[in-house]
Amino acid sequence: EEEEEEGEQEIEEEGNGDDDEDLAAAADARRKQRQAQAHRHGSAGAAALAVEQAGRRLRDSTRMLLRLLVNNPRAAALVAQIQTPTEGCEDLVELHQELGKLRSIMFERLLTTVDEEKTRAAYLKELTFRSSRTKEELEKLQAEHQQLSTQVDKEMGECTEIISRLQHQLQQVEKHSDEITVKLESDTQRKEAAEEERFQASRLVIDNQLESLRKELQQTQEKHKKSEAALRKRKFKLESEIETWIKKYDVEMQEKQTQIDTINEQYEQEKEQLAELQKRFDDLEVEYNVIMNERRLEREAREAAEAEMQRMVKAALLLQNFWRSYKCRKAMKKAQKGKGKSSAKKGKKKKG
Repeated sequence: EEEEEEGEQEIEEEGNGDDDEDLAAAADARRKQRQAQAHRHGSAGAAALAVEQAGRRLRDSTRMLLRLLVNNPRAAALVAQIQTPTEGCEDLVELHQELGKLRSIMFERLLTTVDEEKTRAAYLKELTFRSSRTKEELEKLQAEHQQLSTQVDKEMGECTEIISRLQHQLQQVEKHSDEITVKLESDTQRKEAAEEERFQASRLVIDNQLESLRKELQQTQEKHKKSEAALRKRKFKLESEIETWIKKYDVEMQEKQTQIDTINEQYEQEKEQLAELQKRFDDLEVEYNVIMNERRLEREAREAAEAEMQRMVKAALLLQNFWRSYKCRKAMKKAQKGKGKSSAKKGKKKKG
């Protein structure tokens, strides 16, 4: 009852807010547009349009009934109070059933969103478009089928004519081939008889030759038996000698292999000793290089010291020479001064 009251309020607000004439005009325009689309798209569009028109008529009838119930609260209360109609009121029972159906339809319509309605409309439009396209393709395929059927019938007639002509030619060829076959058989029999006679004659000649060749072969075998026996003895002797040489070769090769193994062992030992000696030599070479480097440094230091000593000796000798010359000059100056003083003293004495 609460859901019916909410539906009545929504319908009342919609009826109060819109103009009935405008709604009717818009509905007629939409109806005409959909009829034109249905006429263009064929039977599927007509079915969709019929369903949509039935839904629109049902919606308009429901709106009208709900408006009447809203304007007559008493009737609405009576309808709301009805739970189970009595058996005697057939009109009331029918009204109750129709209202129940209307109630379920309204619930379904109210639960359907705008997006779902748009999706369903788009789906119906897509189905209509597919139906029209399928119908066009079907008509096109039917035309192609009719054309192909006509072409196939024409080709079948031509093939039938060709087959009949070929059958006639085949009969003629078979007749001609039978004549040729009879002729060939007679020729073949005649040739077979001639070939048989020639074969028998050649067979006698070949048998005679074969018999003579057999006798010659027997004589040749008897003649070559002795030489064959001598050759067999020689072959046996050669095989024995070869076997002896092979055994001797095996023994010598075994000895050589033993010697090679011994030499390899000695070589490996000497190689290990060489590696140890090489390692010791490397260590000694490192020590030798260190010692020689130290000796070189000592020699260079000694040579530098000797050079320094020679330079110092040379400098000392040079200083000694300068010192001696200085002492000599100084001594000569003193000697000259002393001689001058003594001569002056002698002159004074002579004057006195």
